[in-house]
Order: sequence, then C-alpha cells, then structure tokens
Amino acid sequence: MDAGASIGLASSLVQLISFTGTLVSKSREIYRSADGILVENDELSTVIKTLEAQNRRIAAQATAFQSSSSETAKHLLQLQQVDSVLLEVLQDRLKDFTETAKDKNAKIEQNFSQILLSLQPGSQWQRQLIETARQAVQAQTPPSVTQLDDFSALLSAGVKHDREKLLKLRMLESLNFADMRDRYERIPEAHQKTFEWVFREPACNDDLRGKWDNFATWLMSNKQLYWVTGKPGSGKSTLMKYLSDDTRLRSHLDVWRGERHLYTGRFFFWNSGAALQMSRVGLLQSLLHETVSQFPDEIPRIFPDRWQYQEYFGYDGRPWSWSEVSGSFKKLVADSTKAFFFMIDGLDELDGDCAELADFLLKTASTGENVKLCLASRPWLVFEDAFRYRPSLRMEDLTARDIEVFASDKLTENVMFAQLQKDDPMNARALIKEVTEKSSGVFLWVSLVVKSLLEGLQDDDTVDDLLARLQFIPRDLEALYQKILGDLDPGYFEQASQIFQTVRASYLPTVKDFLEDRAHIFLVSDLKSSFDPHVTLCAARLRHAKAICPKEDIGDMSSMEVFADLLRQFVIQCHWMERRDKPEYVPFLDEMDKVTETILGAGEQNAFQDLDIPHWTKRVDPYVGRTCQVHSLFDYAVIRSLTHYVQAKITDGYSFAMNPNKSYLLRCATETNQRMADLLDPGDRNSFLAQSTTLYAGSVEETQAPFPATKSSNEPVKEQRKWRHNIMNSLRKRLSSRKS
Repeated sequence: MDAGASIGLASSLVQLISFTGTLVSKSREIYRSADGILVENDELSTVIKTLEAQNRRIAAQATAFQSSSSETAKHLLQLQQVDSVLLEVLQDRLKDFTETAKDKNAKIEQNFSQILLSLQPGSQWQRQLIETARQAVQAQTPPSVTQLDDFSALLSAGVKHDREKLLKLRMLESLNFADMRDRYERIPEAHQKTFEWVFREPACNDDLRGKWDNFATWLMSNKQLYWVTGKPGSGKSTLMKYLSDDTRLRSHLDVWRGERHLYTGRFFFWNSGAALQMSRVGLLQSLLHETVSQFPDEIPRIFPDRWQYQEYFGYDGRPWSWSEVSGSFKKLVADSTKAFFFMIDGLDELDGDCAELADFLLKTASTGENVKLCLASRPWLVFEDAFRYRPSLRMEDLTARDIEVFASDKLTENVMFAQLQKDDPMNARALIKEVTEKSSGVFLWVSLVVKSLLEGLQDDDTVDDLLARLQFIPRDLEALYQKILGDLDPGYFEQASQIFQTVRASYLPTVKDFLEDRAHIFLVSDLKSSFDPHVTLCAARLRHAKAICPKEDIGDMSSMEVFADLLRQFVIQCHWMERRDKPEYVPFLDEMDKVTETILGAGEQNAFQDLDIPHWTKRVDPYVGRTCQVHSLFDYAVIRSLTHYVQAKITDGYSFAMNPNKSYLLRCATETNQRMADLLDPGDRNSFLAQSTTLYAGSVEETQAPFPATKSSNEPVKEQRKWRHNIMNSLRKRLSSRKS
C-alpha cells in the first residue's frame, strides 16, 4: 500500500471513530438529561434568552434616539433588525431540536403500533419480539445482559420457526402433483335419487337384504376393509365419489373413531392418465399429502430422512420413491391416537403388480383398529382371492332401481318421449323396464342405449319401434361397441381411424377437438396427403396454448400447473417424432416457444437470453435436471438431442459461435451425440481434438492406436471422427482420475 492510500485509510478511520464517539456521547447526554434534551440545546436556549434581552435594550435605545437624526439611531435600528433575524433563526432551530420526552414517547408508541398492525395474523413470535422491544424502550433504563440474551434467543427461535414452516410447506408441495384430483373431477356426479340404498339401514322386508354387507353398518364397526366390486361401467367410481362427498359418511365414522381425531383421504387410479395417476407411488403421495397437510407439525417424524436432508441442504427436489412413501405411510397410520379412513378406487387400473398392491393394502388394514379402507375394483381373480372374506358389495346386484330411475329420467327429458308416454303409458313403462333388465346393472350400457333410443325418436319412431330397436342391441358392453363400429357410415371410416390413432398416440387423459384443428396444414406443407397423430396432437397443444389469456388464466397455481402439463405433453410429442426421424415438429416447437414467452411475460428477448434465467423447457422436462445449463430453446434442443431442430436452425443462419453457452453445449454434444457435435462445430472441433491428442499422447495408452487412413479423397470421415471421439473419452477419464 502506497503512502497516499495509507493516509486516506487513516483519515477514513479517524472520521469513523469521531462519528461513533460523538453518537455515543450524545446518546449518553440524552439518557442522563432529566428531560431528554442535549446540553447544546440548553446552551442554545440560554443564547436565545440573552438575544431577546439584548433586542429589547436595543429597541429602547433606538426609541430614545428617534427624535434626533443622528447616525447612532440609524445604526441602532440596523442592529435591531440583524438581532431580530438572528433571534428568529435560533428560535426555529431550537423548536426543531427540542422535542420533549412526551412527544418522543408518543411517536415511538405510534411506530410500534403501526408495526404491529402490519404483521400477518399468524406472526406470533414477531409480535412477541416487538412487545419485548416496546417494554424495553418504555422502561427508560439500559437493558441488562439477561434481557439482551432473552431478546436474542427470541429472535433466533422466531427465525428457526419460520424456516421450519417453510421447509414443511415445501415438503407438502413435493408430495403434490398436477393430476392428483384430475380423475376425481372427471367422474360424473351420481344421478339424483340414486345410490340412496348405500346408507340405508337393512330392513326385514328389504329385497336387497342378503345380497351385500351393509355399508353403513360397516362404517360404524371395527372392521377395517370393505370391497366394492362390479362389472366395467357398473358405476363403481361414481359410487365412490358419491360416498366421499356425502356428509353422512363422516357422521357414521364418528361412531367408530370414538375420541380419536378423524383424517380422511381418497385416491382414484386411472390408467388413461399421467404416470403418477396409475402408480403405487402416486397413491401414497396423494394420501400422505391429503392427511399430513392437516397436521404439518409431525412432518419431521413422518419423513425423517427428507427432513434431515432439507435442514442441512435446503429444498430436496428428488422424486419420491416407493420405499420412502411406503415407510412414511406406515409411520403415519402407526399413530393410534388418530383415526384414518381411506377410499381407493380403480385398483385394477394400477400400472404394476396388482397382487403386491392388494398385499400392501391388507397389511395396512391389519395395522390396527384406527385404520379403515374402502376399496373398489373389477372382480379380478387377484382381488377376489385377497378380499373374498371381507365385507363387500357387487354393484350389478344393487342398482336395478337406480338404473330404472336413470333411464326413465333421461328418456322423459326428451319432449317427444314425454308425449309418447302420455299417449301410450303402458308400452312406455315396458320400454323402461326392458332397458333396466337388459342392462345387467351396467350404467354405461344404459347411457349408450338411451342415446340410441333418442336417435330413434328423432326419426319419429313409435314406442313399438323403440322396443324393436332395443331387441337388436346386444346385452354385452363389448358387443355393443362392436355393433356401434359396425353401424358406422363408410364415409366416416377415415375420420374414425384418425381419431383412434390420435387417442393411442396421446399421453393426455382425454383427446377431443384435435381433428378440428387444421393449424398443422399451414405450418407443414406436405401433410395434405398423410395423417400423423403426433403432428395433430402438437397442433392441438399449440392451439390450446394460444387460447390461454396471460392475465386471466395464469393467475393462480392451479392454472400454472395445467399450462405446465400442456407444455410437458407437447414436448413429449416432439421427442417422439424426433425418435421416429420426423422433422415435422420443428415449426410447432418454434411457435410454442413464442407463445410461451408471451404467456409467461418474458416478452421479446435478444437473440441470446440472459444466462441467469432458465428456459421454460427446463421447468417442464425432468430429464434436463437441475444442473444442465439451458437458457434458450436452441440450448434445450442440443442437450436433449433434437437434431432436426438444431439442423433447421443452423440451416436458417443461426450463429452457434455467438452463443454464450457454446463451450458447455459442445461438450455435452461430444459426450452424448456425435451427430449433434458434428452439426455444431464440424471444423474447429477436429482441430481441438488433434491438439489434445498430441498434448496427452504420452499419458494415454489409447493414443498409440494407429490413425485410420482414408482409402480415397471421397471416403467419408466417419471412422476418423469415431477415433477422435474415443480419444476424447480416454482423455476425459485420465483428467478426472488426476483431479480425484
């Protein structure tokens, strides 16, 4: 350090020490002063009083000399004016600096009150901390060491409390997934006046007596498991939704739970939905999220490993494993002070071993008397073997009356059938009875048949015509589907084929309106003579994204999850077409990038985005991971090997040399995709590899391999590139071993 810098530093230190000393001394003066006023303020008050007396004397003398026109009178008047100005300035200053202790305390109290009003309702420790500070100020005595320690401890405890609260919220959020309630919301509501029998007490003259184990009685008993089974389309899922929403369910369970607090959870498997909707992990994630969110303070006990990881390293974004969720679920139900009731529908829609799931549920039910399970599935042998000795019901044995009500109401809603019912009530009742008997307890069959009968009414069919039409409808649901396809007009064969192809290609739970979208025709010119369901799905996702209003639809987290799921499904289709070596997805991906930037508020950006902001693809594609550097759509295409997209962009003039992420992308491409690496840097990369080979030739044994010679000038250089790629891999391993 030179002399000038030393002098400057010394001067700064002197000024700092002087300021600190002045601040401390003034604070002590205020504290020691009886009325809380500085000594300088007392001196200023004395000066003002002296000036006032002097001003009065000057005024008197000036009055005495007014009769004469001497110079003395003029000087006295000038002196009086100067004295008055000085006195006015000093009085204003004294007024500004002489606040009484009462005024100060009032302002301090006002500030404390404003701070307390600004706190959130649940900010208990912050409120206590401010009250402690207020008491210390009102005491007007210096705080003791004990008081300071208590204040510090209270502050530390409050910060720890808020941090733990945040970690618990993050833990619950990690259990949540976008499609958790999707299947439940898609199940239709039970038709009015149906399923009332499920809560009815058995009677001696009840025609349903003996066909099932009464559900209401089971709810109040200590038996742990109830099985709802039935044919496909018989209404199992609708009944489970009806039960979970009915207030009578909890009132019956209150008899069983006793003094324990009741916690309920539900899950609806769906093999047409996302992966977690048809997995064991998704089942337990949903049940854990629904129950533990009601007592988050026990999260450290239920998830000890994750909790410890979060305390040390912060948020844990790893996906949940079966061992984790099953272990946590066992800890949850092991608490005998709580009562748990779980409803699980669609066990047959599990994507996995149904026998293992049934065994896990049986073990859960046998945990203790504080657990009840209501399960629903088709009558598969694996479930019959597992639950045959448990209380149960079979839907088709109990829903004859419900189907009659459903069919009657649906037909009567039609004005033409209502008129036929008035004209020929006997045959109208016979038609409804025939539909009920032929349905064999399958609601879905009734729904399809009623639609067919209503179509006949549009053709002016009579009741006799409707009965004849009903005779040709197969009883079996699968045979009915075959008949519907067989009756299809040949003119719609092509469209029907496209619909089935689109449904098979889609990863979304439902597919609708896709064939009405013709956006892909304008983006890809050669699709007029061919149909690709993946291209159709990409066009549909793009159309749905464009329909989103940024300010209205993306206003809450649920809407954001829906939009993120749409983007995930879109990206899946792009990757599928890349694997099939089909470049048609490229214009859709470009267009979706623009739409997404608009919706997320990114707006127009430069050619290369800010490296501090991750691209939207990184947020919706779990394969990219947390460590990959993805700041633009081009970066994402390189890392995820979307070769057709990269090739199209380079052909259009994209300058990879100007990409600030160039080195990282080239390294990733060299490690994973030789074709991608050649696209990015076909010339400079070979030169770099050659230099690296020469530099480390003495350290790597693989470099002693002979360089493959070309047989002619026109021979492809694939062998040379492969050789260089092997050299780079060996060099990388060598350098890694040296670093370690």
